[in-house]
Amino acid sequence: MKRIFRAAICISAFLAILAPAAASAESVFDGTWKIDLKSMKFDGKPMVLAVRDVMYQCKSCPIKAVFKSDGSDQRVIGSPYADTFAAHVVDKISIETVAKKSGKEVAWAKLTASADGNTLTMETRNTSPGATPSTSTTTFKRVAKDPSGTHVVAGSWKLAKFDNRSDNALTVSYKIYKDNINLNTGAGFSYNAKTNGAEAVAKGDLGINGIAVKLLDQNTLEETARHNGSVISVTKTTVDATGKSATVEWIDKVNEASGSYVMTKQ
Repeated sequence: MKRIFRAAICISAFLAILAPAAASAESVFDGTWKIDLKSMKFDGKPMVLAVRDVMYQCKSCPIKAVFKSDGSDQRVIGSPYADTFAAHVVDKISIETVAKKSGKEVAWAKLTASADGNTLTMETRNTSPGATPSTSTTTFKRVAKDPSGTHVVAGSWKLAKFDNRSDNALTVSYKIYKDNINLNTGAGFSYNAKTNGAEAVAKGDLGINGIAVKLLDQNTLEETARHNGSVISVTKTTVDATGKSATVEWIDKVNEASGSYVMTKQ
């Protein structure tokens, strides 16, 4: 009887030792993940560009102001990302744009039409404050021409594929401990939040200053990004049974777009 009693004590002590380890076991999200560029899907309105002689406008963008296309910095109102914008007609197939904040470049883009005018390549560079500089290349297919446009870039364009993104714009790292989650992306976006949906501060993106995170279950995370209280986007990340792959579905409330992509654990 004493042996049985002692054995029971030993087992209890052993389980007590294991309990803290089990409580602090790693989450399936913990670690660094990388986006599979080929898996990226997008559903949204076409990008509509207008070029009239010496004027440029992105009609489908949140800011629909008309700008001179002579490369001069012009005031932007209502954007958290920039306070000036410049458009420049490079040649008969290309246009460059530069957005600035407090006199410093935060975003550069070059739009180049193909020889037949049916494909548009967009090269971008993001140097926004708080973010790590990143680049991308995206291809668009023409949906419609602009009959009154004076440049081949004018018209409606549907996103066709994501060609390239710098590596830092493809990685994200998570760490979950109890009811806290820490996220850092290679592009410089980060937050430290509770997993119960309480809003926390987000850093590294001028258009997002608040984040609410919910751990729906051990494999599913929902993030609601906000700017000054207004919802900007909602993202749901689901890790599969292997723990090595995750599907991310997102909705952009501002631009009325949605999409998805797959990440793999590194």
